[in-house]
Amino acid sequence: MDSMLTKIKRLLALSTSPNVHEAAAAAAKAAELMQRHRITALEAAAMPDAQAAPFSEETREVGVRLPVEARFITPLLRGFFAVRPIFAWSADGRARTIKFLGRQSATEVASYTYEVLTRTFRGLFSKSGLPVQQKRAYYAGLARTVGKRLEAERYRPSLESTALIVRDDKALELYVADRFPRLHNSRSSPIRGAEGYARGLRDGHKVHVSNGITGGANQRQLGGSP
Repeated sequence: MDSMLTKIKRLLALSTSPNVHEAAAAAAKAAELMQRHRITALEAAAMPDAQAAPFSEETREVGVRLPVEARFITPLLRGFFAVRPIFAWSADGRARTIKFLGRQSATEVASYTYEVLTRTFRGLFSKSGLPVQQKRAYYAGLARTVGKRLEAERYRPSLESTALIVRDDKALELYVADRFPRLHNSRSSPIRGAEGYARGLRDGHKVHVSNGITGGANQRQLGGSP
């Protein structure tokens, strides 16, 4: 099956056809796909085919139910580790899984970091003394502070590297669209618990954020000593 990027490139090529009707239809379809995936014609031409790119998957089983902290940790990994986490089921349908899609080096780091952050979040909540009803709010506060700190430390050495990162992110999104064509975003329920959220915001500073770990100036490691 052709990748989404291959389809866009083929449609762009057809948009120059001497057949006016064929060219117009191809241009319209290409525009629709590019708008849906937020890419320009120049970016489409510059990106390698998403299917041919060396993307990989790391899968972690997380139990019969999706852990509460997973919904707060995975957005951090998506935002700062160049991976796309996806909630799924195991092959036998008995356990929930999290799939990390991206370059192999990124998925390995993201999967390891997920494990470390899970232990850290749970340890910090256990020490907080808060009731279990405040857990979601507490984790939301933790994630908020960690996300802000990562954003502040985001490293972009040059305009050229920024362009490459954006291009790679978009190629990954096209790969994910091909790999999971029926993928949809789940809705999150409102966060309730002002005390838990406020404590989480403060305790988020206890989560260590460091750059340059395990090969590469743009890689990060998260952890803590709860």
